[in-house]
Amino acid sequence: MKPVRTNLEFELHDKLDEYFVKVVDQDTDDVIREIPPEKMLDKHAAMAEFMGLLVDEKI
Repeated sequence: MKPVRTNLEFELHDKLDEYFVKVVDQDTDDVIREIPPEKMLDKHAAMAEFMGLLVDEKI
């Protein structure tokens, strides 16, 4: 078996200002895994934006 060389990349999500981690293969630069998945963060940001449209202010 060939050993897998990986890097961890910490990225800031634009809309949420929260970090997520990408596990990247060093040899091919392919993303192996995202923790949490960026698509899930995108959906969370879209829901938060939608909730902001319904509720004008926080109490």
